[in-house]
Amino acid sequence: MEDILALVDALPDQRWRFGFQLMAAYELRPEELHHLQFRDGRLWCTYKKVASRGKTKPRTLRLLPCDDWATQWQLDEQYAPDRLPPMRVGFAGNDIRQYLHRRSLWNKLRQDYEAKGEKLVPYSCRHGYAHRAHVICDLPPKVVAAAMGHSVQTHLAAYSRWCGDDVVDDAFAKAEQRFLVA
Repeated sequence: MEDILALVDALPDQRWRFGFQLMAAYELRPEELHHLQFRDGRLWCTYKKVASRGKTKPRTLRLLPCDDWATQWQLDEQYAPDRLPPMRVGFAGNDIRQYLHRRSLWNKLRQDYEAKGEKLVPYSCRHGYAHRAHVICDLPPKVVAAAMGHSVQTHLAAYSRWCGDDVVDDAFAKAEQRFLVA
């Protein structure tokens, strides 16, 4: 979370900052920035990603309850397509990657992550959302998968690798506490 906030502060162009904030807060793929709508008082993503397992459906975007920083940004209230960065349809991932690679903090963070055996890419916003949803918010996989617009099978294939003994121990401790309170 600290890295997200530091990056937001370091992005000089308001449009790129706004796009990055949307990606970080709402777990968006870069391409999905082209497919946002405000309807019924909520922000929606209408992107339909086609994959071997099927096509994703439009979804309501939801902030995680643990992400106070995202709530404070009030992105849904500020959303307007003309506030987004100039990215080419079909190439948004390349465009945002190129913009971020020109930022010194992004490159420093990439090196820090690589030293820990991890990778920092624009999709890391999406991965971080999934991690916080499970580890901090304790949301079940089927709920997080639906919020992120993919199947439970796809979700588990992508994110179960972060489920080490520490995560398992924490989940069991939380479950034990729920039963002690009941």
